[in-house]
Amino acid sequence: LKPNGEKDFLAKDYEGCPLKGPTSMAINESEQCVFFCDGGYFESTSLSRPNGSVYLVTLGSEKMIQPILSNCLAYPADIYYDENLCIGYVAETFNNRILRFIESGDSNGRYQTSVFYTFQGRIGPTAITSDDLGNIYVARYEYQNKEGDIDGIIDVINKDGILVGELIVPKMPEITGLYIPKVDFKENRSKMFLYFTEKNFSGVQRIKIGNFINEIDRIMDKMY
Repeated sequence: LKPNGEKDFLAKDYEGCPLKGPTSMAINESEQCVFFCDGGYFESTSLSRPNGSVYLVTLGSEKMIQPILSNCLAYPADIYYDENLCIGYVAETFNNRILRFIESGDSNGRYQTSVFYTFQGRIGPTAITSDDLGNIYVARYEYQNKEGDIDGIIDVINKDGILVGELIVPKMPEITGLYIPKVDFKENRSKMFLYFTEKNFSGVQRIKIGNFINEIDRIMDKMY
């Protein structure tokens, strides 16, 4: 709220068309702008209706909105922006892939997009975050069965687009949110946690990932 108690709307429509329903956002503090996914409710934008979008809206007085990907996505569920690398990632659920966007470098403020990683199996990615090493953590959503015995999977992909690890969350496949706090890795790696939400669990859980990250480092040393 503003000091006078009024809401400050950043975006409600684009070129006169109302938004379908934002699903996630990421802030670029250095450029004073917000990226957000507009996918509507779950399954409303899908393979048969790939009309989800990703927008940018500035935080200045004019609050300009521009599309990065317009009416072409099969449910953009989550977005993450790495300010250190100036790269954004979008989890497109029903195309089962992660998209990458980066500023093109010209003076028009345009963004170039590409496919960063494509998965096989399961419904698709629904949540995405990153650690301070640039590793991308992706929740691979799957519906739970009647027996309740399908496990959750969180894949870890390095900044070069190589799958370097996988976390298994027993009997929690419908993961909807991921978050890793920013800490000093050299001093506090043993205290590193990955926080997550899961549709069938009434609460927030966390996984200690310090040793897991150490193992990723060892894998990367062998690869390079």
